[in-house]
Amino acid sequence: MNRDEEVWGWLLEHQGFVRYSDIKKAFCRLHDAQLSNSLRRLEEQGLAIRQVILLEKGGPASVYLAVDPSDPTLRIRLVDMGGWEFATLQWLGEDGLPRRSASITLGDVTEFIETDAKGELVIKRPAWLELLAEKGRVNSESYS
Repeated sequence: MNRDEEVWGWLLEHQGFVRYSDIKKAFCRLHDAQLSNSLRRLEEQGLAIRQVILLEKGGPASVYLAVDPSDPTLRIRLVDMGGWEFATLQWLGEDGLPRRSASITLGDVTEFIETDAKGELVIKRPAWLELLAEKGRVNSESYS
């Protein structure tokens, strides 16, 4: 098992957002750069979500959530509130009802607008969201 798989497996076991400092404690044998690079690669592969939160005391902190694209119980509800996007991740139980969920702010839609090879504007969302959308796990809603 490589380092990225080990970190991802550890995050999956926690079933919720985990602060970087807690991940660092679990992987104390890794240098900060090694752990940060692993987490960055997991984000790029669509296997982890990073969100920056503001702590009551102190500054911002990074939190991470593992995503398993092969998990058939995972569903995403993407909501556009007049150009500001939010995502709710839900893991459904056998009864079809959510057994756990996590909500995140994706930010302003304009942050995702890029120019493709043909010079056309496209919306490119985070890797984890694109991957799950390809698998038909994302429902979009729009409110003005």
